[in-house]
Amino acid sequence: TQSDTNEYYVSADAQPGGDGSQSSPFLRLAQAESAAAAGDTIFLLVNSQDKILDGGIELKPGQKLLGVDSNGQLQDRSGERVKLSNSGDGVIVQLSLNNEIAGIHFINMSNYAISGADTDYSGAFVHHSTFSGNADQHIEDERGLVYAVSFNGAEGELENIRIEDSSFFDGEDLGAIRVFHSGTSRGSYRFQRNTFADLGGRAYFVRSRNSSFVETTILDSTANNIGRGDRNSDSIIPYLMGQSEQIM
Repeated sequence: TQSDTNEYYVSADAQPGGDGSQSSPFLRLAQAESAAAAGDTIFLLVNSQDKILDGGIELKPGQKLLGVDSNGQLQDRSGERVKLSNSGDGVIVQLSLNNEIAGIHFINMSNYAISGADTDYSGAFVHHSTFSGNADQHIEDERGLVYAVSFNGAEGELENIRIEDSSFFDGEDLGAIRVFHSGTSRGSYRFQRNTFADLGGRAYFVRSRNSSFVETTILDSTANNIGRGDRNSDSIIPYLMGQSEQIM
């Protein structure tokens, strides 16, 4: 039986005018965003010159964004992953429902590398990815930080959100994973086998407000030199406000 889903390819090595096939990939993420439908897979191809893909993408439900080699194999070795950044000030990848992201090295964040906000991002699965460096000019939270991954739940049930086998490092103004919940929203998260080093911000920052509820499971993580510069940061902090509840 024929699949109802399609595959599209993007490469920083591509020539303009590609059709998104493996032999003639798109040059821009925006082209893949326009062409791909819900449930499709977008492959980011490693290139021979180690060029950086530049731009952002808003994923549709069920889509996968995967960094692969020329044989279509997932880049599970961190030093060989496709590099992705956004020289503008926008989010690199915006989540929707049941997205998978893997095999990518996000670099020089001026905004979140991955963001779930104002939508149901349940089922998000980020794995075998790398996050390093912040841009000189970047969005700033109250401590002057930009986070690599930001989840912001304001309503409803947000379930089965996972980050696994990923590394976050080398950013004086960079934090790793931020989970914010407010209103009456409920969220469940699982983070495991992640590593953190040389960051200005926290490895895991979980804040709940109003009457929200967050359950976070953290397993097998390592953190070193968290709170670079003149900051002093805990690696893990559950921060509760209002009538909110957390299980960690």
